[in-house]
Amino acid sequence: MTLLRWIPVLSLGVVLGVVLVSSLSSPPVDFPFTEPPDGAALAAAEIQVGDRTLFGVVTGIDGAPLDGAGVSIQQGTRPYFTWTDAEGRFVLDELLAGDVRVLIVAQGFQATAFEVAGVQATSVAEPKPFVMDRPISAPPTPPGIQLADLSGKVEFSPPADENEGPREGYELLFQPTTAPGDGDGGFPRRVAVKSDGTFDVKLLHVGRYRTILLAPEDRGGSVPDLLAGADGAPRTFEHVQGDEVPTLVLNSTAGALRGVVYDDEIEGSVPGTVRGGLIRAERIRSDVGADTGQGNPSGRRLERSDFRAVQSGPSGKYVVRDLAPGRYLVSLVAGRRRQEFTVDIPPRKTVDFDLRPAQTTPSSPR
Repeated sequence: MTLLRWIPVLSLGVVLGVVLVSSLSSPPVDFPFTEPPDGAALAAAEIQVGDRTLFGVVTGIDGAPLDGAGVSIQQGTRPYFTWTDAEGRFVLDELLAGDVRVLIVAQGFQATAFEVAGVQATSVAEPKPFVMDRPISAPPTPPGIQLADLSGKVEFSPPADENEGPREGYELLFQPTTAPGDGDGGFPRRVAVKSDGTFDVKLLHVGRYRTILLAPEDRGGSVPDLLAGADGAPRTFEHVQGDEVPTLVLNSTAGALRGVVYDDEIEGSVPGTVRGGLIRAERIRSDVGADTGQGNPSGRRLERSDFRAVQSGPSGKYVVRDLAPGRYLVSLVAGRRRQEFTVDIPPRKTVDFDLRPAQTTPSSPR
């Protein structure tokens, strides 16, 4: 047992001894070191040097010398490059005999290549002329940007509910009527409408705009436009710059749909009414033929991005607000029952429409 306890100590001693001997001894003479092989000598580069010298002067069309113009020549694999001095002069020496192509780059001119047939020895007294005859005209100065503040007020439609609070969360989109690439055109701007209907736009680009009023749930988009007329005509105005801040008055054309959902077979908080019925109003495109009958006959197309959806309250009442003028397909889903019908929403009017499974006749707009 005593020998077994000493085995680890003896093993450690042997390892330390081997490490000490290897660190103090030199490697054997025949140790296989890795050495790079002898490389072949690089061939000397042969550069042909000519005995021709080209003196030149670079000028514009008016004869004025061009200072700092870049002059380059390529002969075989050898490039030649230099700059002109204040007098437009340059010199390129050690050229080979033969035709050369001289490329000159000067500020304010298009890069031009000159063909020189057979480089002849020229003198400093008589330099070869190089005329840059393709000047680059400066780009036209963009028109000054005209900015002006704008203020105004939105006149909302009459409230559809006596309990309706202040109008909050509405947004105005000012969309330029000019083409996107038109330098005189402005940029789209969005501003919030305050609860009292007023708004302020700071530094609006002067120009013509289409103005779009968006409901709170439509902010960030562009439809439906609650300023457009019954025919869909947009509201446009010309923003001008003057001594006083112009005031813009906008009238909302939005209408509303309200009523009560009745069904004697469904128990509600009020007998005979439906609580939680889903009412969806989806506008029918005005560029399609007139609708006939209820449902969704073939050929009628809907504005899928222009709809409103609400639920009837405890007493079966519902109000669908912020409806742009036009004809709507109204869908009612109550339990397993589903019904569809059409109704016209005039500008700035509220249509009373009580929903019944057997009879759905809207009352006159008020």
